Amino acid sequence: MIRVCRCEEAEHQEDPTDLKQKKQSASSRFPFPVFTVVCTKFKKMERITPLLEFCPDEKNIERLSSVDQLKERVRSVQHFATLCHQISHDEKTSQDVFIELMDPKSLKKTPKYTLFIVDRQCKSAQKFAAFVVPQGRETDWLFSSHEGRRQLADSAKFQRLLVIHLGRDHQFDSLDSVQTELAGIVSSLQPQGLPANTQIPFLSLGAQVNQRKEIYRAASESTGDYVIEEVEEENDGKPVILRRLIFLSNPNVIQSEARMKNGKVDLKHLACQHHLVMVEELRQHLDAKNPALSSILVLGLGGGALCTYLHQAYPHFKVDGVEIDPIMVELAEKYFGFKPSENLRPHIADGLAFVRDLAATESGERYGCIMLDVDCKDRSLGISCPPPSFLDSNFIGSVKQCLNPHGFFFMNLVCRDETKRNNVMEMLRKSFEIVQMRKIKGEVNEIIRCHPLALSTPAKARNGRKSLKK
Repeated sequence: MIRVCRCEEAEHQEDPTDLKQKKQSASSRFPFPVFTVVCTKFKKMERITPLLEFCPDEKNIERLSSVDQLKERVRSVQHFATLCHQISHDEKTSQDVFIELMDPKSLKKTPKYTLFIVDRQCKSAQKFAAFVVPQGRETDWLFSSHEGRRQLADSAKFQRLLVIHLGRDHQFDSLDSVQTELAGIVSSLQPQGLPANTQIPFLSLGAQVNQRKEIYRAASESTGDYVIEEVEEENDGKPVILRRLIFLSNPNVIQSEARMKNGKVDLKHLACQHHLVMVEELRQHLDAKNPALSSILVLGLGGGALCTYLHQAYPHFKVDGVEIDPIMVELAEKYFGFKPSENLRPHIADGLAFVRDLAATESGERYGCIMLDVDCKDRSLGISCPPPSFLDSNFIGSVKQCLNPHGFFFMNLVCRDETKRNNVMEMLRKSFEIVQMRKIKGEVNEIIRCHPLALSTPAKARNGRKSLKK
C-alpha cells in the first residue's frame, strides 16, 4: 500500500539555521506543499491490486485506482499552492481569476465550487471575506457578471471578496457545511499581510444555501446538454418557486423562466426582466382594436414564456413563435405551460430562413411587431445575444419587409463591447427611421426598439411609463 499524506504543519515550520528565512514574515514566504510517502508491505497475494491513497489533510483519505491519479492529485495541490501564493502577493494576478474546485469523492465531472476573486482598488479597513451565492441566484447579474461582482464587493466594502458559486450537480446541506468544507481553501486565498489565524467572515443573502430540484435533464443536437430545474427564492418575504431552463454550455444564463403557483406554471406572470421591458414598450404603441398591429412574431421561442404571456395579454392577437430546435417546443409544452392554439402558433424553422422567405413573398403576412430574442452559442464574440447572422444588414432589411408600415421591431441585445454595440446601432439606423435603446437596471440586456416611420410618442405613453413588476 502506498499512501501520500500532505503535511501542512511542516510547511509552516521555520528552519532555525536559516537566519534570512527566519527574518521573513510568514506572509512573504512561499510554503511549497510538503508530502510524506508511507509505504506498507503486505504479504504477496494473487489478484490483489496495490492500494493507493491520498490524504489532502488530517481528516480525509481518498482511495485512487492508479498511480497516474495519485501523481495528478499531488500536482493539483502544488499548482493550487502556487496560484494562491501569486494571488496573495500580486493584486494584478487576481484580476478576473476564477477557480473551479472538483469533488474528489464524487464521480461527477462538474465543479462543486467555483470561486471568483474580486479585488477593490481602494484601500479598506475590512480586508477579506467570502460570499456564498445561494443556489439558483448564480444567474443574477450581481453574481454572474464581472461588473456585478465588482459592485457586490463595493457594497460589502472588503478589500478582497471571494464570490462562491455552488455547483448544480452537487448537494449542499447548509451554509455551515459549506463554510467548514471551504475554510482551508478560503484561508489560502487571503491577501498578503493578514495573520495566519485571521477569522474570515462568510457572507450570504440569508442563513440558507437554498435547494435546487432537478426536474428533467437531456441533450439536443442544437443546444447540447440542458436541464430544467426549480429553485426557491424570496419575493417580498414570501417563498417563490421558479422553474428554469438552463443550457449547460452557459450555465449562468437562464434561457426560460416561469413562476410556479400551486404546482402549475403561472401563465399570467412574466419572470424575465428583458421580456417585461419588451412587453412594456409594446403596450405603449399597440392597440388591440387596430387590426394592422394585431399580429406578433417572436424569433426564439425557447420555453415559450414570452409568447404565452403575449397570448394571455392580447388573446385576440395572432402570436407566432419560431424555434429551430423541435425539442425546445416539446419542452415548452410539457414544462412551461405553452399551449398552441389558433392564435398561438409555433413554427419549427430557422429564424433566418423564416424571415427571408416571408420577406420574399409578396402576398406573405406582415406583422405589427417582431421580437428577436435568440442567444449566441459562441461566447468569444463579445455579443451573447443575438448571433452575428441576425445582425447582418440584409437580414435586418428582410425584417423591415416583414413589418407592416406601422410595425415595430424589438431586439434583445446582450453586448459588453461598446464598439460592437455602436456598430449594431448604426447598422439598424440604415434600415429604420427610429432606433432607440433602453437599458435594464441590474442586467446586461438592452432592448432596442426600431420603427420604419418617424412618429410622435403618444401623451399616454409619455406619462404612463410604469415598469411591470416581476
